[in-house]
Amino acid sequence: MLKCVLFNARSLGNKLLELHHLLYTTDYDVLLITEFWLNRPPSSGIESDAYMCDLVEFLKSHHILDCMNVIAVDFNCPKISWDNLQRSTDRSHQLLLSCVNDYGLTQEVDFNTRLQHVLDIVLTDEPQQILKVTSTPPLGQSDHDMIKFDVMVYNQLSCHDGTPSLYNKL
Repeated sequence: MLKCVLFNARSLGNKLLELHHLLYTTDYDVLLITEFWLNRPPSSGIESDAYMCDLVEFLKSHHILDCMNVIAVDFNCPKISWDNLQRSTDRSHQLLLSCVNDYGLTQEVDFNTRLQHVLDIVLTDEPQQILKVTSTPPLGQSDHDMIKFDVMVYNQLSCHDGTPSLYNKL
């Protein structure tokens, strides 16, 4: 079992004490950090659409058919209603939702992570392996709640080249 936490740093430089606390006083196995300033801009338009196209192509090129895939990030797509997979006519939102549907991914976060929006999400093609998805208060002065979740991972005997391995790509 991997204990994971996802948080949106929104400028990590002023949260180093909080990060240090997470690293040294909690029992998380994996810390997933989304840097708000590096993510897709919230505005719609050509630049935003191009960024989402690149991001979707990246996801498609790294999707592994014979392994569990977990994607945890802030896509900054507030117009997607994840509970019924509805979206606005915004092209960026359509691109992301099409990718999610094409690869059989499900979104595991069922609560707002920033104000009234589900922005920070956990996508997977093995939803039965994602457990205990919960919200926890933001890191420092971030305006996004952190997301805690567990991932059930089965040990693999070896990689394709025969070397011992505990986990393949997550």
